[in-house]
This record gives sequence, structure tokens and C-alpha cells, in this order.
Amino acid sequence: MAAIDTRVVADEEYRADIDRTKARAALRGAQAPLRKSYEDQIQQLDKAASDAAGVIRGTAESMVPPEVLKAGRNAVGASLFGSDMPIASGAAQWEYAREVAPRMAEDLQKAADSKQPLSVEQVKELQEKWGDKLKNPYFVMALADEYRKKHGGTGDYSDMLNRVAFNAAGEEQYRESDNTIRNAFTNSIGTAMVLSTGGVNASGANGLATSEGYAEVKAALRGSDGRTVAQIESDNTASFIETGTKRYSHLLSGERVTLRGYDIFTQATGYAASKNPDLAFGKSVYEGGDNSLAAKLVQYDHEHKRGLATATALDDQSDLYSLAKSTQADKSALEQSRDPLQSLYLLSDTPNSMQTEGFASSYHQLAVGEQSRLDAVRGFLQQETSFEVNGDWDRDGHKSNEKIPMARYLTGSRNYGGKRFRGFIDNGDAFGAMIEDVTHPLDEDARKILGGASGQAANSQAKIVGEFVAGYQDGLDFDGDKEGDQDKFGATNWKLRSHAGTILGPWIESFAEMDSDNAGKPVVAAKDAVGAGRGASFRLSPKLRDSLYAKGGLFTDLAFDNPKQISGQDTLDPFDDRFEGGRPPAHAVIQAAAYASYKDDLIHAMANRETDPQKWQRGVAGAVNKWGGLFEHLAGSTTGVEGLRYEEIAQRNKVIRAGIDAITSIVPIPGPKIVDVLASAAIKEGENALLAQLLPTDFTSQVLDSAINSHYSASETVTDTLVETYSSRADWPNPEHKSKAELISEFLREEEEFQNDPVKRDKNGNFPPYGAMREEQQERFRSFLKERTYLGQPLEAADETTFTHFTKMRIAQR
Repeated sequence: MAAIDTRVVADEEYRADIDRTKARAALRGAQAPLRKSYEDQIQQLDKAASDAAGVIRGTAESMVPPEVLKAGRNAVGASLFGSDMPIASGAAQWEYAREVAPRMAEDLQKAADSKQPLSVEQVKELQEKWGDKLKNPYFVMALADEYRKKHGGTGDYSDMLNRVAFNAAGEEQYRESDNTIRNAFTNSIGTAMVLSTGGVNASGANGLATSEGYAEVKAALRGSDGRTVAQIESDNTASFIETGTKRYSHLLSGERVTLRGYDIFTQATGYAASKNPDLAFGKSVYEGGDNSLAAKLVQYDHEHKRGLATATALDDQSDLYSLAKSTQADKSALEQSRDPLQSLYLLSDTPNSMQTEGFASSYHQLAVGEQSRLDAVRGFLQQETSFEVNGDWDRDGHKSNEKIPMARYLTGSRNYGGKRFRGFIDNGDAFGAMIEDVTHPLDEDARKILGGASGQAANSQAKIVGEFVAGYQDGLDFDGDKEGDQDKFGATNWKLRSHAGTILGPWIESFAEMDSDNAGKPVVAAKDAVGAGRGASFRLSPKLRDSLYAKGGLFTDLAFDNPKQISGQDTLDPFDDRFEGGRPPAHAVIQAAAYASYKDDLIHAMANRETDPQKWQRGVAGAVNKWGGLFEHLAGSTTGVEGLRYEEIAQRNKVIRAGIDAITSIVPIPGPKIVDVLASAAIKEGENALLAQLLPTDFTSQVLDSAINSHYSASETVTDTLVETYSSRADWPNPEHKSKAELISEFLREEEEFQNDPVKRDKNGNFPPYGAMREEQQERFRSFLKERTYLGQPLEAADETTFTHFTKMRIAQR
């Protein structure tokens, strides 16, 4: 182009248009491949950038969801840190919760202030917007803190929640889907009430992780006025007490419906608990003696007979109103939520998710908090009622009005002095589960957490078990009414009866010690439980103790617990048996615990390397005396009782005893642990995980079956168990200091005189086990041991204290 321009200047007649056109065409031709290369590269770069952005966006969204990103920096922080950085995550979640709390409080305040019940659409909007946050401890505590900034009255916070719950419940809907929407929000509000007390929502992996993180950081969190989370929890609990008797009312379907604050609180929390077994109250509920929220609920129930109104529907329509609405999925939860003490029972046991193997190591702070909470529950159960109850408390023939321990009252005396209600809306299931959890012997993790307080905790457990025993007997003795062959109290509360076996089994030694010559004469009531022997135990006054063993007493009633067996019938192994309800028959559990404890005492007594033969014999005889009387009482309590399935009870006891003999021949297992082993089998089909932990790693199920079969025909009395345990030892202590082999040889030489039926070595040259001998052979062997070894004195003791009914299965039938 420059050359063309130069020529135009030099030659006026030169026509440049043609050359310029040609030049431009040449230029475009030269630039075309360069432009194409450039455009290709730009497109490739654009695609690569887009792909990279997609990967980055995907990675980011996997860590922080888009909806969280839109919520702001604090929300991103709460989501980003997660459970891997619990302290950072907790701090971030708390800041985010405090940022959201004003909007949350504003919406709930508006719902609470409504003069009319909320529509289904309004309830659905609240649930979609705040339902998940009402189940999160950070948001609930931030809500309480925020609300109190503007409403500082003691009861203002709970008053707002009560009004929201009442307004959202509204009227019963014709469409089940509408009732389901209302119930979902009632569940959320109920959960928020539980968390407000410092409670735990340990539902699912996310719930556990959130609760663990919250437990780790809560001590460092502060509200807007500098108050600690623990102080906010206490304020919240005090608020529920403040509004407990306040009346709330609506005009529904032309009728005035009125509920008190305690009714709203217990219905909402009870419904939430029925839907979520991993929910639990905070310890603040139980603290404060007569002024605790738990004690106030018991007092309110007693004064207004709310359990009776719930069960019999004798009260007016206002008392029958339920926050939870009727749906197919919620029938049971609806019924239970109406009883004000049901929420207390459901929310006082240990959440199911926190009872798994290795929980304390995975969620240490939650485990620490749970032990502290259980300690508070035990304190509540040991305190006396704020009101007097009439009864013959020591069975001395004189009734009196007295304040009695909560555990005893709630077990058997929550009947308001009448026959129409016998304590429980669910046949005693939730209460039984609560007592099981608070009294189960402390495991190694719990003892580590409690440290020096373990002993006091065990004493508290023993005391509560004693009160439970006394209370159960109170229920049986109240009026003597029958349902068929069974006492009305036990028949009505058949689920509590089922729990009783696993409650009492681990504490069976208390019964043996208060019954035997070794235990002395107990002269105190159950409330005076003390620590004694190898661990904590309880004592009952003599006449109260005797009432347990009488016909129609506690042990008679427990024999009527006969859940359907759903697996394990085809084997002789009692440790693979499963039953409906997840618990083995109560009487069988108690018999098993007693038998295993007797075996354990014998093994320990015989293993004592006491050089004085008289002391050795007295030690072994002591074990016989200690347990023999209890077995007689257990057998006597079921003898001649109409309606009991004798053969079934007898056969089950025989199988369990054989299983215990087989296991203890391999590894020593204390009586209380046998209860856990039996319960472990009853809950889940397949291998008994707990038993597998106790047995050697190379011990197969086939070996166990063989061991059980070899013991199955053995032992018919205390004497037989004594001889069997002794003969299985590596040595047989005797005055002449002979070896076991020498004594066996002497016995076999004497047996040669009995040509028709002598005891002989088996084909492998081994001395036959005692259980494999025939009855006449066993008698001769016992006589030999009595004359030649130090077993003489214990055998004489055993002759006086037998338990033929347990081992020989000769239960009298009429």
C-alpha cells in the first residue's frame, strides 16, 4: 500500500484503485490463516476456562451449597469448617445463628401474636423457613438470647413458644396431609423446647456431629449480654416453670379450648420425643429439688390428675385437646403426648444413638455431658415428692401419709388413690427404659469419665433400683385386683414388667445379700440403700423384702412376662434367642443373673489359695449359703401359681443354665454381664456381638454348641453345681495333698466294685465330666469328694440350701 501511495504522488495519471483492490485481497489472503489460528486458540482458552470454572464451582458447591453462599459470610463459615474443625465450626455456626436470630424471632413473634389459629399455609411456610433451625442447638439458643433482648420477663420466652405451638396446632383437619404439615411444625417447636433446656438432638450422623461440636464449644459461647450458654439454658428452663400454670385458649369449632403452659410444653416435647428417640432433656430440667422443672411437672400431674384424664377421657373437652393431630403415622405419638409425664420419661433416657459401641471415644464431649445429665436424673429420682402419699411403706401393717422418693412414687403410686389409672399411658415402656438407662452398671468409659464420683453414682443407682423394687411391689399390693390369673398392676403395665428383668438382673446380688445368713438382718427401707460387698447394693426392710417372694409378689408377677420368641428356637444356645420387644423373659433374666453370680462366687471361693483348709471350706460354703436361700425364694414364688406356663419357664431356665455352665467353663463372666449378653441376643438377629467380645477369638459357635450339649444334662441341685465347679478345677484341695490325678485313680479303683455301672474313663482316657455321669454315679462321686477333699463342709451346706426348682425343673403344678 505504501508503494501505491508513492506512485500516486509521482504519476498524476496513475489509477491506483485497481492496484489497491488487488493489494487488499492479497492482505486478506495472508491474514486469513493467522486470524483462524487466533480464533481457534481463543475458543480453546474459553472452553478450558469454562471447564475449570465448572470444576471449581462443583468443588465449592460440594463444600458450601449455593443456598448457603447466598446467606452470607457467616453462613459460609459455618458450612465450610464442618465437623473436622469443631471449634472453628462451632464459633462460625454461633455467629451465623446470631445473625439469623432476629428474623427468626420476628417471624415466630408474629405467629405467636396471631389472634386466630394459623392456617395450614402459614404453618407450612414457618416449617419450610425455620423447621430445620428449630432442631439445631445453635439457632435455638441464639433465638432465646435474641428474644430476651427485647422481652426480658422471666416467662416471656416460653410464653412466645407456647403461643406459637398452640396457634400452629389449630383445629383437626379433614385432610391427613394438612394434619401432617401441622404435626411437622409441632415436632420442630417441641424439639426447640427440648434444646432450650440444654437438651441434645443426636439424630443421625449430622445430629451427632452438630451436638458434639456444640458440646465442645458451648462453654466459650456468649450471648449478647455476655451471659454463658449454661445461664441461657437455666433461664429458659425457669421460663417454662414460670408459664407452667398460665392458661392459653382459643375458640375452635365454636367451643373454647384451654390449655395450661405445662400441657403445651409436655405435649409438644412429648410428641417430638415420640418421633425422635435420640432427643433428650438437658440436665437443668432436673436441678433445683422441689423447684426443678421435673418436680414441678410431677406436682402438676398429681394436683390435676392429668394421667387419669388422659387415660380415661373423663375430663372436659378442653382437657382432651391435643396439639398433635390424628394421622396414620402418628396415632401412638398422639396418644402418648397427652400424658404430661410421658415426655419426662421419653426425654430422660439415654438417646439410642449414644448407646453404640465405641461412642465415648468417637463423641467424647457428648459422652461426658450424658454422664452429667444422668447424674442429674438420678438426683431427681432420689428426691422425695413435694406431696404426701398414703401407703403401708414398710409393710408393718400401718398406713401413713408420707413423702416418698420419686422413683418409688412414679413406679407404683401414680394412681391418685384410685383404680382407674395405674401409672402409665404406654404400659410402662418409656419409664422402664428410663430406669434401665439410669441404673445400668457403669461401664469402663463411664467410670473413666466420672473418675472419683463413680462410687457415688453406683450408690445412687442401687438406691433407685431399691426404690423401683419397692414401688413395683406397692403397685401390686395397692388393691389386689386381678386380670385373669395376673395382678392388675402387672398385667396393665406388662411392658414395665418386661423391663424389670433387665433392671433387676445386674443388681441380683442385693437380693442374695439381704436374704442369706451372710447378709445380716436388714432393718432399713429401700431409701437407705448403701454400698456393700463387691459393689453398691440396696436393702429392704424385712417385711417389705418378704412381700417380694410371697405368692402374688414381685417375682410371681415377673414370671408372667412371656414375650414371643422370634428366633433361636432351633438351638440349645440361649445366647442366640430373640424376642418381641427386644428383651428376654424377665424371670429368666433374673434366674440367669443369680445362677451366673453363684457360679462366679464359687469359682472365686475355690480359687482362693487359703492355706487353712477350714477357712477355704468356710469360704466355699459361704457362697452356697449366700445364694441358696434366694433360689428357694425364686422357685417358691412361682410354685402353685395358676396361669403360669411352668414347663416353658422350666425348660428355658434349663437351657440358660446349660449355656452359662458352658461359657464359664471357658471364661469367667460375672452375673450382671450375663444380663447384657442375654439382652444383646434379644435385640438383634445374628451373632451375639457382646458374647463374641467376651469369648476367646478362636472360639467358634460350633465349639460353644458342643460345650452346651456336654453340660446340658448336668446338675440338679446347688450340690451338683458345687461339685461340677470343683471337679473342673486343675487341682482338688485335700488334707493329704494328693494330686487330682491320684484322687481320680483312687475313685476309679473304688468304682470297680460296682460292676454293673462303674464310672470309667472315656475312649480317650479322660475322666468323664460330672454332668455326663448318671445319677447313682454322681452320688458316689459326691460321697468320695466329701470324705477325701475339703469339699466336705460346703457339701453339707449345700444339702441345706437347695434350689431344685431351678435346676431340676420340678416346679409343682396344680
